[in-house]
Amino acid sequence: MWIEKNIPRPAAGRAGYRLAVTCAVLLAIGLSVSCGAAIEPRPKVLVLGLDALGWKVLEPLIREGRVPHLAALVEGGAAGVLGTNTGCSPRYWTTIATGKAPEKHQLWGWSILRKEAGRRPMRSYDRRAKAIWNIAGEQGKTVGVVNYLVTWPPEEVNGWIVPSYFYHGLPSEQQTTSPASLAAEIAHFKIPDFISDKPSRHSNQEIIANVWDEAAWVAAVGRHLQETKDPDLLILYTLGIDWLGHRFWSYYQPEYYQDPLWQLDQADVERFGGVIPDLYAATDREFGRVLEQVDEETTVVVLSDHAMKAWGEGDDTNLAVLNYDRLLEHAGLLENGPDGKPDLDRSLAYCTDQGAWEDHLSYITVALHADDPRYPEVLSRLAELFRGMAWAADGEALFDRVLTRSEIGPDFPYSTDDFDLVVVERELWPYRAPYSARADEEVMVDGSRVVLRELLSFTRPGKPGIHDLEDGVIILAGNHVQRGVQLKSATIRDITPTLLHLLGLPVARDMDGKVLLEALDPDFVQAHPVRWVDSYESPSVKRRDGNSEQALPEEEVLQERLRSLGYLE
Repeated sequence: MWIEKNIPRPAAGRAGYRLAVTCAVLLAIGLSVSCGAAIEPRPKVLVLGLDALGWKVLEPLIREGRVPHLAALVEGGAAGVLGTNTGCSPRYWTTIATGKAPEKHQLWGWSILRKEAGRRPMRSYDRRAKAIWNIAGEQGKTVGVVNYLVTWPPEEVNGWIVPSYFYHGLPSEQQTTSPASLAAEIAHFKIPDFISDKPSRHSNQEIIANVWDEAAWVAAVGRHLQETKDPDLLILYTLGIDWLGHRFWSYYQPEYYQDPLWQLDQADVERFGGVIPDLYAATDREFGRVLEQVDEETTVVVLSDHAMKAWGEGDDTNLAVLNYDRLLEHAGLLENGPDGKPDLDRSLAYCTDQGAWEDHLSYITVALHADDPRYPEVLSRLAELFRGMAWAADGEALFDRVLTRSEIGPDFPYSTDDFDLVVVERELWPYRAPYSARADEEVMVDGSRVVLRELLSFTRPGKPGIHDLEDGVIILAGNHVQRGVQLKSATIRDITPTLLHLLGLPVARDMDGKVLLEALDPDFVQAHPVRWVDSYESPSVKRRDGNSEQALPEEEVLQERLRSLGYLE
């Protein structure tokens, strides 16, 4: 546990002192007073989503006084580790926004592959569950959302959305905010150059400068919404700590990267070793300006979806993952085009999502329509292929389960709209799978021996920093929050239920999380018991089907940028 019980108060005269006073005011949970008469306060919530924020980096900076605003929140509120599951940032943050597991919201990764349209980034309408901004808006609350993942195209809400694609250079004819008029209001704020017009391969200096710009831009737009709109729920998100963590962690903890394969330059260690803690301090400074505008009616929630750590820290030393498209190619079920990518017109099957790169599931799709007479035979061939794969030495099956569409029942509630077969690996996290250690062993594929290495993709020296699923951050402070509470069982599924309760709205029974009552003032909990509704979903309302929609030119650029950052393979 990286949270110390006694976090030092920010020194007098520092920027954090003003926020410490603000937190004290927020903790009072007092009524607003006008002309001597108390009026019912309007509950408001400010959410700061800081992707990859972790206690191992944050706690020393709190002691050193470098993050005074976050320090004041920790001291004045409830804090702990936020539990998460294996996956990637779009999946995590969609679970945070919906209170539902990926099996329900169906947003599995950064992109999706469709036979009709090829690969394209995930879009807002690919989400199969309502987000907190949909629910709160429908219940009469005003909402503001800035830079949140997978919010393009922006949905119509009772408020304002500046989607994550806003700074990816979409042309003017594409609606970049909701409402569209908001784009003109915020046009004068600096958009990070790295995102808007830089090539996809960039220097360390460019990345650092533009990650700084991203945090400043998000905070500036957030302050604009605070000052001009004053929404009931304001959500601000930045990906910068994750970006730098993936690329710069070897400079931050060079002791884990002494293998010559990493080609670690000592001069770069000295030059960039402080980049990650410096970004924490810069993020605290930028979002501190947002925090300093909160009032006594506001609850502040700071959270991350995971933290970061080094390759080789703990047991996570695996360097290889199974490449399903390569396996399908080996079996004669997939053909690549001249560009080295799957040619879906000439293939019989393909991997819908490289789930093996992110968790223990992969999704295989038959590249034929279900009414094609060859479809049953190809599906049967796929099931036989994967179920028959085993270690040649001892006959142990390589996979835990292989499920066809018809075998996916209520206890495995995945939508089958996007795939025909699910492959479940034996390990819950690929870095702990045995592939790297056993790469030179043989496996049985279609009854023949194949050296496993031929079917693997090796990740070193790709992203030096990897996700730490046991060090994510959750901090609550302000209105209705207890001071000095250490949260011990919070998960990313609990965020939306907790936000709904803080806004005075019922929690849906079909959500998978709980309200974090242990963080809240006992008097508030007693006076405001959790209320429930069965669901906020509307079965009669069909979400847009984007299966046949081609990627926009701008999305092709985005995908290349995501590859250059290590988010796509």
